[in-house]
Amino acid sequence: MCILFVYVNPKPEPGGYKIILASNRDESLSRPALPAHEWLPNHGGVYGGMDMQPGKEGGTWLAMNKHGRISVLLNVGQSDSETAVITDPSSGRGFYAVEWVTNMKKDMQGIFNIVKEKHGNREQTFRLVAFDTNGEPKVGTLTYAGNKYDGFLEEFLPPGVHALGNNAPDITWNKIVNGKKEFESIIKKTVSWNDKQDLLDSLIRLLGSREKHWPDPGIVQQMKGSDLVMQCLSAIFVDISRLYGTRTQTVILISSENEALFYERTMDGALGDEPVAWIESHHTFNLETE
Repeated sequence: MCILFVYVNPKPEPGGYKIILASNRDESLSRPALPAHEWLPNHGGVYGGMDMQPGKEGGTWLAMNKHGRISVLLNVGQSDSETAVITDPSSGRGFYAVEWVTNMKKDMQGIFNIVKEKHGNREQTFRLVAFDTNGEPKVGTLTYAGNKYDGFLEEFLPPGVHALGNNAPDITWNKIVNGKKEFESIIKKTVSWNDKQDLLDSLIRLLGSREKHWPDPGIVQQMKGSDLVMQCLSAIFVDISRLYGTRTQTVILISSENEALFYERTMDGALGDEPVAWIESHHTFNLETE
């Protein structure tokens, strides 16, 4: 489970923001991963965390390159009875997110076609969000929500505020709706690139909210799990008994002048430990034209 909030502004005022992005990665706390770093030597100018699960090494949940491409991978939640059994350990969906930030020869539609071909008949669900922020920003999503839906769903998002999560295409989750409202209120108070540290702090507080948006008929309809687990999933910051939860938080800011800030903090240790240590990564650069 993960969540993504984004503000897309194609015509920012001088000193304003073109992109404001905030995202939580929820995952098993025992799954090995590397914090955000530049992907040297093979992919200089690409920044992101990296999955180190055996067989899936090199995949990612979120990455950005210096040309302004950003990829975010979200899961589409399923009940235990619907979740596909993984028989191929190399079938990680994290490679779909890698494709967008490393394959500069293909445009967004081209990458979506590659991903659909790679995914083939696999039953694992996903939602890939691709950003092209160099010039007037474009945002597209490619979703596979399981065999009860009709194949792949492609959407291209208009400018404005968006919230995306693990909900199925025809289901809404409370934390996505309520989190979007909180995100919008932060955006309305945001004025200048010079105040980006205050904005960053506000976004991290939003991503750290443990308020449970419960009861939630959408989660119940989609997940069909235990009340305890579903209540935990109803919070923006997920915490399930030191086993699974929010372990990485990312903020990306891009100014009207194509200045970029990539900030990540990732958990070192397990939820419930006292104290929990967070590893912080800061990367700043100017976007490069292709």
